[in-house]
Amino acid sequence: MLGVIVCSKCSTVQGADLKSAHVTCPRCGTRIEVKRAKVYFSTESPKELAEAVRQISEQMKYDIENPPEKPRKRIRVKKPKQKPEDEVSIKNALMKVQEKKGVLIKADIGKALQIKENVELEEAISKMLLAGILCEVSTDEYKLVL
Repeated sequence: MLGVIVCSKCSTVQGADLKSAHVTCPRCGTRIEVKRAKVYFSTESPKELAEAVRQISEQMKYDIENPPEKPRKRIRVKKPKQKPEDEVSIKNALMKVQEKKGVLIKADIGKALQIKENVELEEAISKMLLAGILCEVSTDEYKLVL
């Protein structure tokens, strides 16, 4: 089990293996007892841990620069959305966009399917065209085949 903890001496936010007895702060070298440290977030996924460390670091930095008027009860960590991979979830993601905009363009498809690389997006669109999920209504404009 992995978790996000904060150094009690320098307030550095870091990820730690919660099964470990101690971790050393990379910033000040303080030895932190993992069992006594407050765990802000726990997960099994290293990817989720990295995102949680980033989000909590941002929140802690904000609280130091602009302290809230009343104490914060809890820091919430947003879990990353799962990338749609099966045909049904891909169709659902694209249908939501098409309902709003009427026609799908490459940028909309990339955003809905969480694809950032242009080559990967082109490949995904080609596969969906061949599978009959999409049809091209004009240059770089697509519609979902229902």
